[in-house]
Amino acid sequence: MSVRGALYAMKFHDSGTSHQCTFFLGDRHADTTVSALKTYKLESEKVTGEKMVFVCTDNAPEFKGVVWATFFNENGLIHIPTAPYSPASNGTAECSIGISTAAVWAMLKDSCLSAEWWAEAWAFGDYVKNLLPLICHPGEIPEERWTRVKQDVRHVHVWGCVAYVHVPKEKDRGKLSNQGQKGRLIGIEG
Repeated sequence: MSVRGALYAMKFHDSGTSHQCTFFLGDRHADTTVSALKTYKLESEKVTGEKMVFVCTDNAPEFKGVVWATFFNENGLIHIPTAPYSPASNGTAECSIGISTAAVWAMLKDSCLSAEWWAEAWAFGDYVKNLLPLICHPGEIPEERWTRVKQDVRHVHVWGCVAYVHVPKEKDRGKLSNQGQKGRLIGIEG
């Protein structure tokens, strides 16, 4: 599902690189969540060249049952659920989700955009976090550890800021017509 119209966020946090990725879902059913995990597994193994070994989750009902157990068995993955009623035992993910939620709230308030843009703000927050150095990997940033490609941050601007899109000459109606269209920066593609 695209970011627009998403109801839920399912966050993945790679323990080896500290890279974060969020999937935006329309529901939290087991089929939907395991589909996101399949996509993440394929992407992460392709980009990093490393095989996924284990998956840590909380005790949400969608992570229990036949669909997830079958996926783990078919892919040789070890499932490590947290202790019931103890979000603290799922430290990295729970902390990461809390930080993302606070960042989304701050971005929405700062930009004066409505809450309907929460998923775009969340995705942008993940994008920026992957470009920031972490104390656990001194001198490296998660995106560089993930892709093994040096990153450039000159293209990053404040989320929700005024932005202009160039209107190509083919769509231009004359010499004095608008050559750009005013908008807001809500995401970065590619």
